[in-house]
Amino acid sequence: MRQLARLIPTSAFTRLLLVFLFTGLLLNLLVVGFFAWTINTHGVRPADRQIADYVTYLLDEIGDPPSQERALQISRRSGLAIGYEGSVGRWFAGRSEPPPPWRHLRFRGIEGYDGVRIGGQGNRQVVLVERGGARFVFELPRRLARPPSPVRLLALVATVVTLLVGGAWLLMRRVFRPLKFISEGVSQVAAGNLAHTVPEEGSREFASLAHAFNEMTGRVGQMLAMRERLLLDASHELRSPLTRMKVALEFVPEGTARESLREDLVEMEQLVTAILESARLSRAGEQIRRQRFDLAAILQRVAGRFAAQPPGVQIEGALAPCFMEGDPDLLATVLRNLVENAVKFSTGSAQPVQVALEECEGQVRLTVRDSGPGISAGDLPRIFDPFYRVDTSRSRGTGGYGLGLSICRSIVAAHGGSIDVQSTVGVGTTVTVVIGNAVPRGAVPGGPAA
Repeated sequence: MRQLARLIPTSAFTRLLLVFLFTGLLLNLLVVGFFAWTINTHGVRPADRQIADYVTYLLDEIGDPPSQERALQISRRSGLAIGYEGSVGRWFAGRSEPPPPWRHLRFRGIEGYDGVRIGGQGNRQVVLVERGGARFVFELPRRLARPPSPVRLLALVATVVTLLVGGAWLLMRRVFRPLKFISEGVSQVAAGNLAHTVPEEGSREFASLAHAFNEMTGRVGQMLAMRERLLLDASHELRSPLTRMKVALEFVPEGTARESLREDLVEMEQLVTAILESARLSRAGEQIRRQRFDLAAILQRVAGRFAAQPPGVQIEGALAPCFMEGDPDLLATVLRNLVENAVKFSTGSAQPVQVALEECEGQVRLTVRDSGPGISAGDLPRIFDPFYRVDTSRSRGTGGYGLGLSICRSIVAAHGGSIDVQSTVGVGTTVTVVIGNAVPRGAVPGGPAA
């Protein structure tokens, strides 16, 4: 068995070529065999005139008056079943059983042969001859009867060809099955799961491709881990110099220079804090403190915090209690980041930021909508990447370090939810968060506090 397996090519392209060659060979054999069978079986079928000549010759041999003995000899020799009705009686030669009824058959005449008609049904063909007030019936053997219906033959050929092509397709699907695993692996990596590996099986090319894919994801994971470690180490190491600089700043005389240095120190300290917070929340799933709380109460507090900051925050509809299971502190961070971004990028807009919270079929749905400048289609796929900012100038006017949405996605994913951003340039941006941890109102005795 192993020796036979060694003879089978391991190249996917060679296998593909062999499959097509084998399928083509079978199809050619089928077509050639079908036409050969058709020609041999039906290509030399006697025509009506030949049948009429043959029957006339047999009538002469039977004689006048007709002899049943001679008819029986002819029947044994030729395979014909011969029947007679006339003045000398009625007999049938060629069958032990009575002849089948023939009067219901449809007959057609033969030009040039008076009194000779041919009829049939299915594989049965009968020649009727009327001569001198007598009637002779000749039932032809099946090999000379009408050929099978062309429709049936075509259906048979179509069925066989379909089976061959279907078998080839199944074999091709098996050969290229590793591509499905690789495609699933690409989707997993695109979703951020760098630990996913694909089976290294199949033909030589696919096995090599799967091995290269697994090596690539492993190296990318190592690079990202090293980058994260570098950021964490650098952030920790920067805390001590920043503290010393803050102490030294106290000895700098009051003035513009001191204020500028103080703003720079504050910005650096905020950046270090944001990096450390992002690293901590990247593993939010391991840190969730699940408890029952009212998300509507948290949203009310967050909206009130930005109510006085133009253009303001408006809650759509009546804000009913919305109880859920999760970490209230982490989800408060999500609400705060989303509302803060919407307010910050809506500066100068006459429309306040619209916030909506609703519960439906066990899911909590939060929507934050602004009337800001919007985000281009080219930037949308990357807004959740750490340190990515749509404002490439990184001016202090827009602020932030490109970590807010990344943190939000980590927290929402840790709660088993999803976050989606829809934006149109010049119209505004809508952020939708869906989390399926809602607690039915009837299951909250007394309405627990937020």
